[in-house]
Amino acid sequence: MLAIGAVLVAVLPALAQTPTVDELLARNLESRGGAEKLKAISTRKVTGKVTVHVALPPGAPQQAEGDPKTLEMPIEVWAKRPNLMKQEMRMQDQRIVTAFDGQQAWAIIPGVGSSPQLVQGVQADLIRDQAQFDGPLAYARQRGLHQSDASVVWDLGPHDFSILAYWLDESPVGVTALSRGCVMPDTPDVAFIQLEYGSGVIAHVELAWLAPSKLRRTTVVGSRKMVVYDDTSGEPVRVFDSGVTIRDPDSFGEFQLSYRTGDILSPKVAVTEPLE
Repeated sequence: MLAIGAVLVAVLPALAQTPTVDELLARNLESRGGAEKLKAISTRKVTGKVTVHVALPPGAPQQAEGDPKTLEMPIEVWAKRPNLMKQEMRMQDQRIVTAFDGQQAWAIIPGVGSSPQLVQGVQADLIRDQAQFDGPLAYARQRGLHQSDASVVWDLGPHDFSILAYWLDESPVGVTALSRGCVMPDTPDVAFIQLEYGSGVIAHVELAWLAPSKLRRTTVVGSRKMVVYDDTSGEPVRVFDSGVTIRDPDSFGEFQLSYRTGDILSPKVAVTEPLE
């Protein structure tokens, strides 16, 4: 009993001294010279090397004795405030370039072509976030997603609920939700919401400030076809000719479900501002 008590006494002070999110953000800013010195920097060039460890999957032919087990790729990053960025890596004789021009993301990828290609979707979000001159932690409270006066449901929910109301033209008759505050205990930053409608439609909404990638994707499962609407994709609407065919059997033994997988249609959709 005495040993257990000693352990608890030793652990409790450590738990009590766990830094808060605000303290960690302040330490990060201080370690970089403070806000004033950081804002005084307008351009930056970073050089280094990226080391990639080569691991072959099970069953693949083994490497020759002299083949390198690691690859080193030189990398250079040019950045200009507030969010202009170009990153270049060289892998053997090939050049991999990603860039952000302040509005759109671009990339030059070996095997695709030597001209810059427009990047969209999740990969574009990653490049845009990387282009933030001061990084994701500096001034995170001022521009960050977490808010002290609103939860993730109040912040992101109206977008999804408005889409459902427009599509279904009815209000839900039942709503259940599960949420949690991972960063600030009293402010939910992750939520899962179930909605039931009088017409028989059910909807599941996932909302998160902490998602590793930005997604605005809606999947509609119908009786004859399925639709995926992705607001961040170059193909925002994709129609899947997939479903289940129930045949009228002559006997119980002939009863079976036939799963149908057909074509995928991607209609051209004009990009417009929804609030205009």
